[in-house]
Amino acid sequence: MEKKVKVTNNSQSEVWIYHEVYGKAPEKYHFVLKDGKKLKDLKELTESLNNMSEEVFRHHVNDIRNDFSKWINDVFKEKDLANDIKRFHSKIETQLALYKHFEKKLLKLAKK
Repeated sequence: MEKKVKVTNNSQSEVWIYHEVYGKAPEKYHFVLKDGKKLKDLKELTESLNNMSEEVFRHHVNDIRNDFSKWINDVFKEKDLANDIKRFHSKIETQLALYKHFEKKLLKLAKK
């Protein structure tokens, strides 16, 4: 999912970094929550967990399935993150795994 963008100004580099860290799903692969809210990237997933009802979360994450893990694996091809998320059964653990993932990505970009 990595796209190379020639950096000619700050806004282009911000967009490139945003996509590198948070990804962006094509519209047909946006995640639709049980309550109808659409998520287009991992940042939106992380932010939505703050206000997500326990009912909606449990619909997507339970003993039988973890829809977020599947979406992350299938759409963003982030297998390590998907495996981490799959182990967790709470919103806060899911958020922490996402934040750690973002931190790793940002550190990797900073070294380039």
